[in-house]
Amino acid sequence: MTIIVSVKINDGVVMAADSAGTMASGQVYGHANKITNLYEGLPIGAMSTGAGGIGNESVETLLKDLRRRFAGLDPEHADWRLDPAAYTLEDVAHRLRTFLFEERVQAGDEDTSLQLRVCGYSAGRPLAEVWEVNIVGRACPAPRCIMGEEGFGVLWDGQYEALNRLILGTGFEIGAALARHGIPKGQASHCRQGWSGTSTPHSRPRPCRSRTRSTSRASSSRPPSDSCASRSSCRNPWAGRCRSPRSPSTRASAGCSDQTFVGWSLVDPRYC
Repeated sequence: MTIIVSVKINDGVVMAADSAGTMASGQVYGHANKITNLYEGLPIGAMSTGAGGIGNESVETLLKDLRRRFAGLDPEHADWRLDPAAYTLEDVAHRLRTFLFEERVQAGDEDTSLQLRVCGYSAGRPLAEVWEVNIVGRACPAPRCIMGEEGFGVLWDGQYEALNRLILGTGFEIGAALARHGIPKGQASHCRQGWSGTSTPHSRPRPCRSRTRSTSRASSSRPPSDSCASRSSCRNPWAGRCRSPRSPSTRASAGCSDQTFVGWSLVDPRYC
């Protein structure tokens, strides 16, 4: 299976992905790293689902090359360096599209199916955003914001079934399953719609009615001019890497064998 998940709350974004990567040759790697910090020390991350690489290069390697450009370490693309005080997540998403689609996919001769999700904070902003870059074949629309600063909740993509069942309570086949057990087809379809209560199974942004309901330990506003880069004792705002095998029961229900999930947390820099 392949799946990506982002959970956005007032004080950050949690990103998670599986660890199976499939290359164009058909080779499957069970320990791929699908989540990458795009600028060391800044709360900007990208994760992918779909193809494990473009041509002979893995997505992980390509994103590390992009990170070098953003850090100003590629002399041939010095103008790609991000200004930590002025960058926007929208600009990061557009440059990600240029790098992967225009420079790699269009330069090659193979179709690619790859979706990338960019999560994090624009410079000086109090709340995070989530952007998407979707490559299908040899087409790639402009990046789109799928959760702005005002949006909160969980978004998932890839192979939906496991998380549809976990979060929505039903899977795609619930209507057919009910019909097989004697529920009239029309009624079974109505039950499925009533239980899921959603128009899109993988996208569930939920407005935050009151910040006081958040489980975070403080409000969402950051102190002025107090960034990770300016404090010598400050740790990387990516809160910690969690890489643990899934339980046998969860593994079986999701239809995978020896995969692990990799997770990162992008948090408000004042907490690092």
